[in-house]
Amino acid sequence: MKRNSIALSGMTRYMVKLSTESKDAREKQLEEGYINDPPPPYEVT
Repeated sequence: MKRNSIALSGMTRYMVKLSTESKDAREKQLEEGYINDPPPPYEVT
């Protein structure tokens, strides 16, 4: 049980890192004139 929660918190940190990178990339695109948002990384298969 404990191992699962550790893996889950690691995964959550990873997701936060991905979404933060995605947000930065999106802001850079907006500055460069792109309007389309990239899909969230967790929906990519």
